Amino acid sequence: MFNRIIALISIIVLAPILIITALGILISDWGPILFQAKRAGKNGVSLDVLKFRTMRVNHSATSKITSTNDPRIFPFGKLLRLLKIDELPQLFNIIKGEMNIVGPRPEDLFIVENFYDEIMWESLNVNPGLASPGSLYNYTHVENSLNEDNVEQVYTNKILPLKVRMDVIYVREKSIWYDIQIVVKTIIIILQKAFGKKIFKLPTEYFKAQNI
Repeated sequence: MFNRIIALISIIVLAPILIITALGILISDWGPILFQAKRAGKNGVSLDVLKFRTMRVNHSATSKITSTNDPRIFPFGKLLRLLKIDELPQLFNIIKGEMNIVGPRPEDLFIVENFYDEIMWESLNVNPGLASPGSLYNYTHVENSLNEDNVEQVYTNKILPLKVRMDVIYVREKSIWYDIQIVVKTIIIILQKAFGKKIFKLPTEYFKAQNI
């Protein structure tokens, strides 16, 4: 209930941004404003995660991983991704009880079924979330480095195991105080990136994840 109340308040407060974003998408690349991404929810159950569309309607690429300069993304979409505005529709997933404000980021179903090991499956013991240690690490240290041709292989072999283990750390240590810390840290980091900051310290979860 607490998550749902916070999500509802957030939608009301952020309503002007949501409306401007919807108009910006229509102007930039006419088509659907939202899209549903198939992700693994709690216990691996299929979940339709809502996002603002940031990719062109007419594209032929099929990669499940977005590279740094992915040609599928239209310019306004890049801004939405930079500021994480594209994730805001997931507030409606939270109201439906499918997600929490804080929790492991929901991963693509195919990737979960084919690349998760026993420890990584622990991240599916709770509802997925809008923010998490793994998503912050991905945002500050990974997104701008995914520029190889074999981006899916690099992601699944090198990045995914560590990122998900960081979320496993959250699952094992979760508390209200931990949630507040992640929310505050997420807001601060988004603002810092918006103003051009590029270098961030590695989070404590990064080092803990090395040992599990």
